[in-house]
Amino acid sequence: MFRTYIWLIDTVRRLQPISLEEINERWLRTEMSEGVPFNRNTFKRYLEGIEEMFNINIDCDRRNHYRYSISDARSLRNDSMQRWMLSTMSVAGIVRESRQMQDRIVLENVPSGDLLLTELTRAMENGKTVRISYRKFVDSQPYETEVEPYCLKLFHQRWYLLAHREGRDYLATYALDRMLKVEETANDFQLPDDFDAQQHFTHLFGIFQPDKGERPQVVRLRTYEGEWNYLRTLPLHPSQREVAATQDYVDFKFVLYPTLDFQFEILAHAAHIEVLEPLSLRQSLREMLQKGLNRNG
Repeated sequence: MFRTYIWLIDTVRRLQPISLEEINERWLRTEMSEGVPFNRNTFKRYLEGIEEMFNINIDCDRRNHYRYSISDARSLRNDSMQRWMLSTMSVAGIVRESRQMQDRIVLENVPSGDLLLTELTRAMENGKTVRISYRKFVDSQPYETEVEPYCLKLFHQRWYLLAHREGRDYLATYALDRMLKVEETANDFQLPDDFDAQQHFTHLFGIFQPDKGERPQVVRLRTYEGEWNYLRTLPLHPSQREVAATQDYVDFKFVLYPTLDFQFEILAHAAHIEVLEPLSLRQSLREMLQKGLNRNG
């Protein structure tokens, strides 16, 4: 049933507005259908189940030949959790439906840190601190610490925990794949009323946190040799705006913290991207490139 829910949501989302006859035409091509189409009563029950489980309303427009569509598609596009979940489940469904093609569908591996998600989300829900055993990549020995789990973020195939440690006036990030153990404690903590996870990462590129007192900056990048098409189709950051274009280059503007992970991303495209501003970011990248040249020169 869950697989059917995901298939229906994905099908309506991609093809809306769509009639039940058109849905059945595609449904019968899947092995899940076992050759049995939806009748209207069964289909209605599935729509009710989707609303209850995912809070997604699929409505029927009787004035448009009984065609179905997601009633609040804009909300779905803006809900990062729903979009990630549906995207992940849709891919899984496609792979399952096309078993004979599984050897020809290559996916990326995600480190096993996701096994700790259950422990961390349970502690977040219960308002409890967690004791973690953590080993940094640069350290040979792990250490233990107790933290207040604020939120979880997926970035570049790794899960991270944003947390607060008692006695510190800043938030730190911990990679789940570097956690050796997670244990919920009996100690309560109160999430600050003014903390909003989505808002916290609005001006961040990834998971690196800005220095205390630092403000977001205007960053302007100039792209060459068609690199602009990659940024147009997959923006580096939600604040990305195209501000100038010629035959030779396209300029993009961002408002964010130019943290180290953002700098690494630019360096990955260094041959085709020029930093126009701020000058401090331009200088920092120049120093990184020079360091690399000295090691490989």
